[in-house]
Amino acid sequence: MYGTSFEAVKNVLDDNKCCILDLDIQGTKSVRKSTLDPVCIFIKPPTIQSLEDRLLARHTETIDEIRNRMVKAEAIITEAEVTKDLFDEVIINDDLDACYSKFVEVIKKYQPNFL
Repeated sequence: MYGTSFEAVKNVLDDNKCCILDLDIQGTKSVRKSTLDPVCIFIKPPTIQSLEDRLLARHTETIDEIRNRMVKAEAIITEAEVTKDLFDEVIINDDLDACYSKFVEVIKKYQPNFL
């Protein structure tokens, strides 16, 4: 949980609020080992090619930056698939609205008092 303390997360939860963290695989492992009882959701692109297409369409990064991101993304997706028991749910981000709806549905499923 780089940059976020467990105490900060506990404070949010103590206020009966939903704390949403954007974590890498290692951060997710750390949270899983904690006493926080997290709901871990992996949001992934439908395909690695679709992710690259989205990044290219944005025109916000150089080709080299996109290549570097793609290498990292492939490694993350592979590790997530190998350690799939790390995640309670996997959401495919094929459409932003549908992905958001599924995310809310998952939160309601595991933590109905937050929504």
